[in-house]
Amino acid sequence: MRSIVALSAGVILALSALSSVVANDSPSTGEGGNPKPKFVVFGDSFTDDGHGLYAISNNMLPPSPPYYHGRVSNGPVWAEQLGLNYDLKDNAIAAAVAGTSTAYVQNVFTGQVYKIPNVHEQINKYVTSDEFQSDNKAWTIYGIFIGVNDYGNMEAMGLNVTTPEIVGQIIKAATELADAGVKNIVVLNLPPVYRWPSGAPFAATPKALIDEHNALLKTGVANFDHAGARAEYVDTHTVVSKILDDPGSYGFDNTNATCLSPTFAVCSEPDKWFFWDALHFTTRVHKMLGEKVAKQIKEGIGKGKW
Repeated sequence: MRSIVALSAGVILALSALSSVVANDSPSTGEGGNPKPKFVVFGDSFTDDGHGLYAISNNMLPPSPPYYHGRVSNGPVWAEQLGLNYDLKDNAIAAAVAGTSTAYVQNVFTGQVYKIPNVHEQINKYVTSDEFQSDNKAWTIYGIFIGVNDYGNMEAMGLNVTTPEIVGQIIKAATELADAGVKNIVVLNLPPVYRWPSGAPFAATPKALIDEHNALLKTGVANFDHAGARAEYVDTHTVVSKILDDPGSYGFDNTNATCLSPTFAVCSEPDKWFFWDALHFTTRVHKMLGEKVAKQIKEGIGKGKW
């Protein structure tokens, strides 16, 4: 099963530059002489920091500007905005899937088609790298944020894929990390994409489908017990829902339209807009997600180290 996505402003299928937090090739030192914490992430456009699709497409997709140095937003993504002292290695690639289908992206400018590595291929590439061998596993957290494109492909192409199969692929990804020697894993659930702007591809995804996904994922992560690894579930759905329920209290004026127009015109005050394009958050929303992840890391899986 394969899907081909043609990219244009506002319809860049969960696609999500130099990061402000850069991973080192050798272990670095944090406060008090302890190893510096490291965050290694895998996923799609919600997480791609410009080293994914932008690199694959020879710095053409997404067009930057107006996109921010290859990110599918107007600024850094959530993994870059934890507000902590850490190194980041971002392996996410915009348009990636969990593994229930094969994703392809077509460059609307050149016609070239790119095969997008799924989360398993992202993980395999990293865990077989020299950098992974030098990771201090006790001080490194590995994150997985994937799945929305599997539902997008299911809806768009009528694929016969079930929610348990998609969640199973995500748990399988966590298992692959544990098999490689990883000790600390965070798994992010899916936001309420059924509340995306009217006409956006994901807006047609039934609420019941996302609710089922998140419930199964939560159970799967809670029961995860493999090779001595620890996994924690991160609830992005609630963070996003709270903002959409009461946007004014968070300083947002617009949650029904996109800051970026189909002609690539940018709104005057992006920080007051929730949506950057029809599928993706503005960087301010990413910051709020980053703060949620950081809080959970400090109080849970990374307590005493982050």
